[in-house]
Amino acid sequence: MQVSIPTLLQSKKFGAAVLASVLSFLGVREGLDVSQIALITAPLYAYIGGQGLADFGKEGKRDPSKSVPSGGIVTAETARKAIL
Repeated sequence: MQVSIPTLLQSKKFGAAVLASVLSFLGVREGLDVSQIALITAPLYAYIGGQGLADFGKEGKRDPSKSVPSGGIVTAETARKAIL
């Protein structure tokens, strides 16, 4: 599966991972204890894991006939298939 940069930047999981990394870096820089940093970032890691499990479940139920073509261009026919 190939992921484009714009798609990655729109991902909530990616945003949470970047935020957790930045918070970890800032915590170390400010001299926080590792356990304090873990308390701050643990909810973000839990969110990422939970969303990953939810997305895994969605992939199994997805109907390939209703998906957007790999080029990402939505035509009237593909939109009609997605609605019906």
